[in-house]
Amino acid sequence: MSMEEFVTYFLDFIGLWWAFQWGYALTVLVLGSVIVDYYDWGTWENPQNALQKIINFLMAFLFGFGPYFYKKFRKYNWLVRRLALLGVLIVGGIAAILAFLAIEAVLNFLFL
Repeated sequence: MSMEEFVTYFLDFIGLWWAFQWGYALTVLVLGSVIVDYYDWGTWENPQNALQKIINFLMAFLFGFGPYFYKKFRKYNWLVRRLALLGVLIVGGIAAILAFLAIEAVLNFLFL
């Protein structure tokens, strides 16, 4: 595998990961506690063994952005919670795009 392929695959991985996070957070914005309940059913609150810890890590790694902030905003009413999550989505999306462009520039400078 050439260095150009590695950089391309690495950037694709980062982009897909952030797209999963943002897409699931958008789903949390639309569906609210329904989708967060499904997320909670797929994780353990106090994992007891390595398998449960691995599953919790994978769920948080792939989908944890939306449920995390939804739970942080639970103390507010429905409208404020939605607006706050929308603000987090917009700011997080812009930050992810800027971080992706910075990572891409650094990798292109170093390896290509």
